[in-house]
Parts: sequence; C-alpha cells; structure tokens
Amino acid sequence: MRAGNRYSQEYNGRTLGQLVDAKMALVAICRRCKHQRVLFPASYIERFGEDFPAIGLRERLRCRSCHGRMANLHESSR
Repeated sequence: MRAGNRYSQEYNGRTLGQLVDAKMALVAICRRCKHQRVLFPASYIERFGEDFPAIGLRERLRCRSCHGRMANLHESSR
C-alpha cells in the first residue's frame, strides 16, 4: 500500500481527544452476535489519555452479550 493510505498500518484515525472536540461518539458492534453499544470517548480519556487512537479501543472491548472480543467501531455524531 502507498504511504498515506488510510487502510495502511500507520493510519490510526482520530484520537479520543479529537472525537470529544468534534462531539462524536463511537458505536461498537460485536462481530459475533451483532450486539451494539454507544461509547462516549470522554469516559475513556482518564484511563488512556487524549492522544490515544480511538481504534485502539477495539482490542480492549468485550461484548456484554456473548463475551466475544471481536468488535467493529464506527464514529457517530451525537
């Protein structure tokens, strides 16, 4: 892939701080059972910091329904 391609490894997307400034939320969707949950980035800043890439939350999420660790994240305006 070319450098700067949004799908390449170095692309980290928006940070938690940028999402808070833009008044955006995240929607986590479990890939196993399709359970959905709205996540508010401001509640994760204390733990991970403003400069933490929002996509990094994917590795730390667990579904409350099926306890799976496979989630897709989508940005959503509030």
